[in-house]
Order: sequence, then C-alpha cells, then structure tokens
Amino acid sequence: MVKKYVLEDNEDPMRTLCRMASRTESEDFPEDVIGIAKRLLLDTVVVTLGGSGQEGVKADWVSVTETWRTKALGMALNARTRELPGGNMDGVHRQILDIVLNELGVQGFFGSDKDEMTLFWHRIPPWPDAPNGHARLKNKYILSTITILSLAMITGISRIAPFHWDCVISCEMLDNYKFHHSVYRRSAEHLDINRNR
Repeated sequence: MVKKYVLEDNEDPMRTLCRMASRTESEDFPEDVIGIAKRLLLDTVVVTLGGSGQEGVKADWVSVTETWRTKALGMALNARTRELPGGNMDGVHRQILDIVLNELGVQGFFGSDKDEMTLFWHRIPPWPDAPNGHARLKNKYILSTITILSLAMITGISRIAPFHWDCVISCEMLDNYKFHHSVYRRSAEHLDINRNR
C-alpha cells in the first residue's frame, strides 16, 4: 500500500504532495501495478524499434529504454523550464538519447533516426483500464493534467487512449517542472481552484 503523508504544521499542501511523490518507492505499490508498469516499458521498447527504421541495430533495448527514461527524468524533474533543451520533454528526450546511445555503445543511427525515435514517447499506449476510469471520473470532476510531458506528447497519447481532458496543463507552460511546489500552486490558480482543497 502506498505510504500516507499528512500535513506538517503550517505546511503548504503542495509541499506535502511533493514529499509524497518523491519518497514513494516502487515496492510501495501492489505487484499487479508494478507488472503493468513493466509491460508498459517493454511496449515502449517495441515502439522504439518499430519507429526507428533500424531494427537490425544490435543493442540491449531494455537497458537503452530504462537508461533513457531515467536520465531524462533526472534532467527534467524540479528543473527550471527555460534551462531545459527546447524548454520541454521532447528536447530533453532528444538530448539524452544522444548521451545514452554513446554511453551504451549503440551505433548506426543518424540524426533523423534519433529524431524519429524521440517521437516514440508520443505513442505510448495507456494502461488498459485507464480510459474507462478516466471517463467515469470526468462525470463528476474537472479533469486536467499537470504533466511533465510536452503539449505535443500529451496530445498524442490522449488521442491514442482516448482521454478527453477538460484542460491540459504541461510544465512547459509553467516556470518549473514537477515536483517543484510552484507547479501545483500555479496549476490550481490557472483552474481557479482553492489550492487547499
């Protein structure tokens, strides 16, 4: 079960959420959730290979994908938006891909191949039960993203699912990336929602 975190004395509720997100480990989640996440990772590997046009290139694609994602998150999380390449996750993914392929000794890709590989993040399939759950929630609540994904990426993924958001907020529209507390405060302000709710 995911750990529960409570407000500390006079703490901004957004800071509590940031602590919860940053301290939650994979073992805190049920095994079936971890299993789905791992299958999703393997799905992304398949899309990487299929989208690259270079299926014959020899590499440990699971390691490539895991390292790529980990390093991209390391660059983006808590960063200032203006300090990221391109100001969004597409720029981050593209820059990190060069680093990862070089570190892991993967050769045979041209710049255009790597540009296309970067776009595979736009085509990740949703968790199987996510669209139905999303639709049920939308009947009662305002549904908005607060995502590190680029606007182009969340648009592509939402069309695949499909997800029908009331609003899409990407960190590329804000000054900082998650888990900086200002991200949650500014998003609540944009939606005219009391941030203490």
